[in-house]
Amino acid sequence: MTETVLRICPLCEATCGLTLTIEDGHVTGARGDRDDVFSAGFICPKGASFGEL
Repeated sequence: MTETVLRICPLCEATCGLTLTIEDGHVTGARGDRDDVFSAGFICPKGASFGEL
């Protein structure tokens, strides 16, 4: 089952908004949350690789 969830990236103090794709309990994709008021859809390389960490 695939689902999409909104989370805050915990990897640094910027706390960017993330849209995560979850498949079978594992993160398979991460992108910026365009509706996040602080990051406006932008994420750093750490956030972009969130599913691989």
